Order: sequence, then C-alpha cells, then structure tokens
Amino acid sequence: MAHRRWVVNASPLILLGKTEQLGVLGALADQIAVPRAVAGEVDAKSDGGGTLQAVNAIASFMFSHVS
Repeated sequence: MAHRRWVVNASPLILLGKTEQLGVLGALADQIAVPRAVAGEVDAKSDGGGTLQAVNAIASFMFSHVS
C-alpha cells in the first residue's frame, strides 16, 4: 500500500482546530506535513497556539522546512 503524505495549508488546520476535528486529517493520510510558514500563519490566529499544540499531539503530523 502506498503511503499517503499530504501537505496542508492554514485553512484546514484553522477550521479543523476550531471544531476539534484535527484527527480527521490523521485518519485520511499517513503523514501530514505542515510547512513552517503555515504554522506561523496558524499561530498568528487568536486560538492558533491551541491548534498547534493539538497538531503536535497527533503522531502523523510533522512540521516541514518547506515554506
């Protein structure tokens, strides 16, 4: 079976973080790459810090040096 690696932008992270559904991405892909620039954009939101903490808690998410 092929590995499914997704690169996500800020919009799905912000929306799924607000609805506490970040695990949906983890269920759909084996790895989710979050570019550092995207992490910065999410962190700039008022509730972005909580979203990034939730992302860190999900094993399939990884921060990428790609911007």
